[in-house]
Amino acid sequence: MRIDASIKLFGKIFEPEITWEPEVSPQGVPKWKPGGITYKKSEGAYNSWVISPKFETPVLNFSGNHEPFLTRGMWYGYGTEPKKGQGLYMKLRESHPHAVFKAMLGGATSQEAATHGIGTAISTLTDGSGQTGSLLQVLGFKEESGDLARKLGQVANSKIISEAVVAVPYRPNQDFPFFPIHRKRINDALEGKGSAATIDMVNKMQKYYFPPHMDFLTYDGKRIHPSPNSPFGDSVQPFAMYIFEFHHCLSKKDLIDIWQNLMPRIAEKAQKDESIITHTRDDSHNFFNIGDITSDTRWMIFKVKQKAQQSYYDVTADTYDDSRFKFDIGQSKVKPKYSYNWPYDFFSLVELVQIEAETNIKAPRKPGGN
Repeated sequence: MRIDASIKLFGKIFEPEITWEPEVSPQGVPKWKPGGITYKKSEGAYNSWVISPKFETPVLNFSGNHEPFLTRGMWYGYGTEPKKGQGLYMKLRESHPHAVFKAMLGGATSQEAATHGIGTAISTLTDGSGQTGSLLQVLGFKEESGDLARKLGQVANSKIISEAVVAVPYRPNQDFPFFPIHRKRINDALEGKGSAATIDMVNKMQKYYFPPHMDFLTYDGKRIHPSPNSPFGDSVQPFAMYIFEFHHCLSKKDLIDIWQNLMPRIAEKAQKDESIITHTRDDSHNFFNIGDITSDTRWMIFKVKQKAQQSYYDVTADTYDDSRFKFDIGQSKVKPKYSYNWPYDFFSLVELVQIEAETNIKAPRKPGGN
């Protein structure tokens, strides 16, 4: 195979332009802090060339597998994390090092070039005296150690996965059975304003997939073709719901096992967890925004899945295809409305849940009292 079948050779990163502002430390010593970051298309110093693999997979070591299996690999044994010096590496090097360094050092031999070092070679190249140059050095693919190798397929140290349980209060036999929230309060919550309970709900909604006929953040007055019996009509009216988050941290060994189609530890032994939501009912930003909660109130309980990346281009090292730089993309790359949501739709984190509710009643404060 050609190398460009698996390696993207001509990627581009638009590095952010950072402005700095002075700041005085507690000791009175001036220091500088980033004053702002601006992403922009630039034909100058803010463009960088990036070379990266086209696919993501861990590189594991199967050399410890022994008989009776004569073949070593994923389905014949267990792969472990490669130790230091083991694994697969991608490396850049000079195509013709002897010719390049000889020309850059004014006819010096390769041994003399090695004695003077790369730094001397670069200074000779940049002063314009040589007719043969090194593209590797001109573009800045260099390190102080001289090592341009990068290890491929390294497994992350950990990964946090999440799932949420949603509890929606509703009243049967109502035209709109849920407890409505004004759209302005939702818009305020998106900006971090309003009641803490509404802000908490809105922030969590952005992390999980909700049924379209209940997703009033995504479908803000847009026609979504609901079922004939839907109470929402052509748009989704905001309403109150409680979103209880649950998290689990997968270790590096868990991730190595999952890549080999083996269960992580959390799949073999259940763990208890707790999620608590509290809010008051005595302020102007009442979460329910109604009077008394009637005795016929019921609860709708269901789970929602964490949102995964929908676009391959959002996870590549190359920012040339990112949404921030749409003006520089030759062809349209539109995210789908719905996707497979891998891997979160393919496992369940919360298997059993018990929901409890309680109300604390306090005497009102006296004017001027504590």
